[in-house]
Amino acid sequence: MNTFRWIAARKQLSPRAFKDELNSQIWFSPLIYALFSVLLAALTLFLDYYCKVGEKVPSFFSINMDLTNTLVSTIMPGILSITTFTFNLMLVVFTSFAAQFSPRVLKNFASSKSTQRILGIFIGSFLYTLFVFLFLNSSQVDGYFAIPFVTTALSVFSAGTFVYFINHSVKWLQVNHMTQSMKTASIKAIKTTIREELEIHRTQSSHSEQFSFPEGEKKPVCIQTSGYIQTVNYSQLIHCAKEHNLVIKMEREVGDYVLSGTVLFYYWHRDSTEQDEMDCTAFHQYIHVGKSQTDIQDTTYIITKFVEMAVKSLGNDDFKTAVNSIHQISDILREICEASQFSSYLVDDSGVIRMVIPDKKFEDFLYDGFANIRHYARRNIIITMELLKTLGNLAEAIGPAYYDDIWEFAVYISKGFEEEYLFVQDKKYFLHILYDLAISTKKEEQYEQIAKQMKE
Repeated sequence: MNTFRWIAARKQLSPRAFKDELNSQIWFSPLIYALFSVLLAALTLFLDYYCKVGEKVPSFFSINMDLTNTLVSTIMPGILSITTFTFNLMLVVFTSFAAQFSPRVLKNFASSKSTQRILGIFIGSFLYTLFVFLFLNSSQVDGYFAIPFVTTALSVFSAGTFVYFINHSVKWLQVNHMTQSMKTASIKAIKTTIREELEIHRTQSSHSEQFSFPEGEKKPVCIQTSGYIQTVNYSQLIHCAKEHNLVIKMEREVGDYVLSGTVLFYYWHRDSTEQDEMDCTAFHQYIHVGKSQTDIQDTTYIITKFVEMAVKSLGNDDFKTAVNSIHQISDILREICEASQFSSYLVDDSGVIRMVIPDKKFEDFLYDGFANIRHYARRNIIITMELLKTLGNLAEAIGPAYYDDIWEFAVYISKGFEEEYLFVQDKKYFLHILYDLAISTKKEEQYEQIAKQMKE
C-alpha cells in the first residue's frame, strides 16, 4: 500500500525525475527480480509436475524426490546467508562513505545498477528456492529435472555474484574509481539539464536591461509547501506561458529551500487588456518541491558533493583525495562552459521571451566549486597551488571568454592565503604557478602588481 502511495505522490514528476526517484530506491530492482523469481518457480514446477520432463529426459539427468528435497533445502539457507552477509557488507560500505567522504555520495552507490542487480539476484534466488521447497511433493512425479537443474544453476550464479559484489565494493572504495563514476553520472545529468532542457529555450541576450517587462501589475505565484525545489519543467512552463500570453520572472531556482507562501515567480500579461488572474494550480504541476536536494537539475548540488569530499579529505589529511576532487570539479566546470550560454532568457518556439530565470554566470559556478576548498586550504600552500594549477588548466581548456573570471578568482585565492604560512621556497613555487596562470589568461601586468606586493 505504501508503495502505491509513494508512486501516486510522484505522478506529477517529469519522466526523468520519476526515473531518478525509482533508481534511488534500493527496493525497486530487487522487487523486479523477486517477481521474476516467482514466475521462474511457477515455470519449473509446471515443467516437472505437468509436463513431467524429469521422466522424459535420460535417467542420468533425472533426480529423485529425496535428492531434490535435500538439494533445495541445503541451498536455500546458503543463499540466505550470502544475502545477509551482503547486506552487512553494504552497511559497512555506507558507513565508510559517510565517515570518510560525504553522506551525499551514498546515493550514487545505492542507485548503482550493479548494487541493485546484485541484491536482486540474491533475493530472487532465495525466493525461488523457498517457493520451490514449499511445493515439492513426492506423490506427483517419479523424477525431477527442471527444479534441481535451475536450483543448482542459481546457486552457482549467486556464488559468482557474491564474488563480483566484493570486487564491486572494493572498487567503489577506491577514490579514483568512485570520483570517476560520480563525475560520469554528474556530466550526464548536466548535459541533460543544460542542453536538453535549458539551451533549447535560451536566447543570446545576456543583460537584463535589454528586456523590459510588460506594463501592468505583476501577479505572484507562491509555493504551497516548504522544501527544496527539486525540478522545474521549463518546457511545459514556457508552453503554458505562451498559451496564456505571459512573461514569467523566476525568483527562485532549483536547489533553493523555500517556505510555504514564498513567491516562486511573478508573471505579467503581455497584452494589457488581459489582466485576469490565473489559476495557480496550472503552474504548480510543473514545479516539484521535495524534502531534500537532488542532482536531477541542481548543478550546484552536483558540484557540492565533490566539494564536500575535498573539504573532508583536507580534515583527514588525505591530500590525494582532495586533489582528485579538485580535478573532477574542474572537469565539471569545463563541461558546464561547453554546454551553457549563461543566458537568463528563455524563449518559446516563436522566439518570444517567455521566462527570465535567475542570472547565474560562470564566475558563480567557479565560486561554488572552489570557494569552500580555498577557505579550508588557506593555510595549506600545497592545496592552494593545486587550485591555481587547476585554474590554469581550466583557462586553457575553455578559452579566452572566461579569462577575466578565472584570473579574478585566482587573485581571490592568492589574497585569501594566510601569508604567515608562506615561506621562501613556498613563495617561489607559488609565484611561478601564478605567473603561468597569468600567461594563460593574458594578465601579465596584474601579475606583476601581485608579485611586487608579495615580495615586499
